[in-house]
Amino acid sequence: LTMNESYDEIKNSCELCNHRMILMDEIRIFNQKIEETFYDDDGFKRAYFQQNAHYGIVLLLAFLVSFGIEYLLMTEATVMFPVPGLFTIILTISVLLTYRYWFWLFHGGEVKRYAQYRQQAIEAKDTYRELMEEKKQELQQLLLLMEDEQRCCIPQYYWNDANSLLWYLQNKRARNLTDAINLLEHEKKEEEMLRYQRRQAEASEAAAYSAQITAENSAAAAESAREAATAAGIGAMFSALNYFSSRDS
Repeated sequence: LTMNESYDEIKNSCELCNHRMILMDEIRIFNQKIEETFYDDDGFKRAYFQQNAHYGIVLLLAFLVSFGIEYLLMTEATVMFPVPGLFTIILTISVLLTYRYWFWLFHGGEVKRYAQYRQQAIEAKDTYRELMEEKKQELQQLLLLMEDEQRCCIPQYYWNDANSLLWYLQNKRARNLTDAINLLEHEKKEEEMLRYQRRQAEASEAAAYSAQITAENSAAAAESAREAATAAGIGAMFSALNYFSSRDS
């Protein structure tokens, strides 16, 4: 291959590698969109789920109260109903319908908005899922194409560094793909060595600072010990003087 042909081949391979990165980023973004919670509006959620929960509670309470009223009417007021239990059913249904009307009067618009919002969110998730599947299929086909050395001359290990390899050729720092790869590895090793030296320097500075603090603490402790020893010696001398003074007396 001539130098121009080698450059064109690497350029085409670099475009494939860049297209691969774009597809991977798009798949990642679509996946994040799918995993996001679309139903996190607490106001809508409360209104939507309170409806069914309250219906059950109201139905139970209405039945118990209606049954109690019918029982009291039959036992205390001696009211006779043609069909026992019919009054309870009618009163329960009346209370439930009244509550339903009251709920929709004050919360119906909110519930309807949340239902529309929720439906739109579900449709959006389905759309993102379809788009992600399309990008996955496109990526799979691209990977199969890139595995062919005639279509992509850059080894798979260096797909993420394709732009760097092309940059070496554009700036005449490398004559062919092999030189570009060797230069890339050399610069990576230099960068790793610089990072290692930087970490070593930071560790040395930390160790020197720790040693300085330890030395200062040791000096302070030694000074305190000397002061304590001096104070103890003076105290012992006065004790001895007091002792001998007491004997002489």
